[in-house]
Amino acid sequence: MKKLVEECKRSFILLSAGSLLLGILFLTMPRSSGLIICYICGGAALLAGVWNVVAYFRRAAEDSLFRRELVWGVIKIGAGTYIIARPQALLGVLPLVMGLVVLYDSLTKLQSALDLLRLGWQYWWSVLLAGGAAAVLGILMIADPFSTADLLIMFCGVTLVINALSDLWTLFHVSRQVKRRVKTVKREMGGIEVEDYVILSDEPIGPQDKD
Repeated sequence: MKKLVEECKRSFILLSAGSLLLGILFLTMPRSSGLIICYICGGAALLAGVWNVVAYFRRAAEDSLFRRELVWGVIKIGAGTYIIARPQALLGVLPLVMGLVVLYDSLTKLQSALDLLRLGWQYWWSVLLAGGAAAVLGILMIADPFSTADLLIMFCGVTLVINALSDLWTLFHVSRQVKRRVKTVKREMGGIEVEDYVILSDEPIGPQDKD
């Protein structure tokens, strides 16, 4: 259990770091960064499609039943090729997709704030504010009230940076509250430590044989 929690935390930190770097790229290179992202997405889809097709032909026929790897491989190759050939097509919907992602992430922050409130954490409102701010920024990305594409890309960069920092802030508060909760449970159990579903204690556990 502890290992799973640590892996989730590392994944969360890596995603936040990626969002932060992408936001900085949008801010420093608003004109070319969008095209770079489109080429990366197209290349990734193309490689994934080739991988699916190769995997289909390398796998035995009976193992390929109902897997649809060849179909998905062809679709990914077609989509990747189209994006690379016409990156502007993806660039037009990129802010919309990113806005939806940020909006979804803001909803997870709002739930985290509610969880912290129910656990009695006094700074739960800071996570609530972070989620609310992310929701507003995500909605603005979707609505696109900007006059030029460069301004929209730069605003996406600002949003990604703020969202990444608020994600790290939320993780910090949630981690502290989880550790506090574990200490409370251990204290209420008389010093018994629970780790990876194994209870460590000086006292024997379970029915004991009596002479």
